Amino acid sequence: AEKLSNELDMGQNATAERWYKLARYHEAGRQMPEATIAILKALDKDAKSVPLLTAAARIQENGGNLLAATDTYRKLATIDRRFRTEHLTAVAKLEQRLGRRQQALQAGRDLLAAAPGNPEHYKFFAELCFQLGDPEEGLESLRRSVRANPSDPDGLLVLAQALAERSRSN
Repeated sequence: AEKLSNELDMGQNATAERWYKLARYHEAGRQMPEATIAILKALDKDAKSVPLLTAAARIQENGGNLLAATDTYRKLATIDRRFRTEHLTAVAKLEQRLGRRQQALQAGRDLLAAAPGNPEHYKFFAELCFQLGDPEEGLESLRRSVRANPSDPDGLLVLAQALAERSRSN
C-alpha cells in the first residue's frame, strides 16, 4: 500500500483502477480516512463506475460518513439499475440511522415502486414504518403485499402477526 501510494502521489500511472486498489488496501487495513481519500481520487477519474461507487459507499459507511454514503447509494440506485433495490434498501437504512424520518420513508416508497411485487420489500418497508412511528402505513404496506401475492402464505402470516401485535399494544 505504501509503495502504491508513493507511486500515485508522484503521478505514476494514476488511473482510477490503481486508486481503487489503494483504497481497497487501506480499507483492508482499517485505515478509513486514507481509504476515503483514495476512493474519492478514483471517482475523480471515473465518476460513473459502479464498482468504484459501490466501494465508495461501503468505505464511507464504515468510516462513519453516513450522509456521504447515503448520497453515494442514491447515485448507485440511478446508475446501477440491476441492483437498484439493494441500493434503495441501503439508503432507507442509512436515512433511518441518521434520524431523517421522511427521507427514510421516501426511500422505502421508492423501493416498493422499483419492485412492486416483491413481498420481502413490503415487509422491509412495513418494519421501517413501524420503527419510525407510522404503523398505519406499515400495515397498509403488508395489506398491499397480501393483495399483490395472494398465494404467498408468509405474507398473510406477517400481516396477521403485525395486526396482533398492534391490537395488543392498544
